[in-house]
Amino acid sequence: MINNLANRDFDHHLVDGIEIFSQLSPDLWRPWLTELFGFTSEHCNSYRPSQFESTRTTKLPILLIAFPNQEHCLVSYCERHKIYYGLVILGDERLEDFMGYIISDKCIFVAREYWHPFVSHLARASGNSDKLISIGLGWHGASRSHPFEDSLFDRERYVWNFIGARKDTRSAALKEFCLLDRGFLHLANDGLEPEEHRLNGLNDNSYWNILQQSIFTLSPSGWMHLETFRLYEAMEAGSIPVTLINAMPTNSDFNYWSNIFKTNRPLPFVLAMSWKDARIQCQNLLDTGEYSKDRQLVTEFWVDVKQKWKKQISHALKRLALYH
Repeated sequence: MINNLANRDFDHHLVDGIEIFSQLSPDLWRPWLTELFGFTSEHCNSYRPSQFESTRTTKLPILLIAFPNQEHCLVSYCERHKIYYGLVILGDERLEDFMGYIISDKCIFVAREYWHPFVSHLARASGNSDKLISIGLGWHGASRSHPFEDSLFDRERYVWNFIGARKDTRSAALKEFCLLDRGFLHLANDGLEPEEHRLNGLNDNSYWNILQQSIFTLSPSGWMHLETFRLYEAMEAGSIPVTLINAMPTNSDFNYWSNIFKTNRPLPFVLAMSWKDARIQCQNLLDTGEYSKDRQLVTEFWVDVKQKWKKQISHALKRLALYH
């Protein structure tokens, strides 16, 4: 259970009485989750679906943090025993999880990464939109270890950067942006591994430094999905993310990102229908000098978004705690 958490700008101490289970081992726990939820892996019981019922000793409401299709043992237990629960589903990139339990009155909320129209429609059609919380991937690994200081960094050392694995889905982006000067390109397949296991990937400090010193950060899609950690890490570092408006912009002008961030105001990114269009937009910002203002807008936007997600999670946990 959560006890005596550090003071935060949202009242996580009010969620005492919720029993937390996590499928993430301490080495897989991301500091981003601590920023978002206000607790660490030390506050979580280990969740192993096959052993869950034998380790359960209380009737407190439950919060589970799990990977897709791993929560059903707990959901079944809670439904049988009339216990209220909240779920955080991480990494459901391919929509493996149908989430039919969202219609249950025992399910108080579901927070999940990766926005998907089917999930949104299911929640809306069943009258449960208020239960569904979409959260971004945030940043991976350790956060930047020190605040940005003008005396230490040239914020415009690089016009653009891309640090990541070479993939077919990224070839068009790299081809276009190699036409712009002062780019930083580092290709490595092990950037998401722990630092001690990386052979080619940059260490965390070097990675954050490059992002902080880049006007633009390219955020092309991964193998399966348009959304990657890179876009959020760019905002964390004060660099302007450059991405496509959706995964197949030649077929649709649907804006994926407006559904993640749920705002009516223009997003302070370079959002394009093609990577050629993205390069042209970046060149125009360089020519006019508008990029400096946009970098500030990115930082302000990201602060607001994080605060909104924190408040949504905080309110959801408070609702769950009412069933203590």
